[in-house]
Amino acid sequence: MVTATCPASCGELLQGYIEGGEKLISLPIDLYTRVTLTEATSPIRESRLCKSYAAVEATLEHLGYRAGDADGLTLTVESQVPRGKGMASSTADIAASAVAAAAYAGRSLSEMELAAICASIEPTDSTIFRRVTLFDHVKGRAARSYGEFPGCNVMVLEGRGCIDTLEFHKLKSRELIAQGEREMKKALLLFEEGMASGDLGKIGQSATISAIEREKVLKKPGLEWIIETALKLGAYGVNAAHSGSVLGILCGSGFDSEKFEALFWNQRFSDDYCCIRSHRVAQGGAFII
Repeated sequence: MVTATCPASCGELLQGYIEGGEKLISLPIDLYTRVTLTEATSPIRESRLCKSYAAVEATLEHLGYRAGDADGLTLTVESQVPRGKGMASSTADIAASAVAAAAYAGRSLSEMELAAICASIEPTDSTIFRRVTLFDHVKGRAARSYGEFPGCNVMVLEGRGCIDTLEFHKLKSRELIAQGEREMKKALLLFEEGMASGDLGKIGQSATISAIEREKVLKKPGLEWIIETALKLGAYGVNAAHSGSVLGILCGSGFDSEKFEALFWNQRFSDDYCCIRSHRVAQGGAFII
């Protein structure tokens, strides 16, 4: 028996047309998926875990095993991550399954190997990296690594809507995304300055730019009000799930979260959200536990 884990993401800090193609930087938080891989004489494969089983098969094939060597294996997935909200639930399932399969085979995967395996199954979030990473989520290639994210709280606003990530990536407008290249260049520069100096204000500002830019592709109810109110109450900025319904408020101890919630639930658009939860930014990466 082997068990692995991978964190969720509160959407993306940045996502858009960056340096010649679409890339993203995920925001890992302290919600996790655990995947346990065991041998079974008569394994039952749940259809909802098809991506996880695909990850196991792709990993074993990558390590030189034959087709069918995964037939005697079964997976159990325990997840704290809401589905279809843009919180990297599928990435957590897939990455943890791949890492568990490699460990079962007595091997380990580099982050680049893991990225390629995950991206071969579906577009992937950069929560698979231990360090904050600018990532081509379609091709599975890391463009740049920035180190550890400064300590930060995240108020997660979970939307009621659910989005099929694969279908969304088929339907989204690449032309609209490409039109945002100038804004994303500005956002990336602010982000890199913030990471280099540990300035959460600049990081929050860059995330807010990206969230506003994404409105052209996928609107978030009340985003303008949320940004304005959060900043007035001391937040660093607001980030968005670029293919989901979640928003995040990046904040520290100076943010008046109680007042924000009281004001938020009195807004008409609040009916489009189901809950607000507080989390911490977490280290990314898929690990054996």
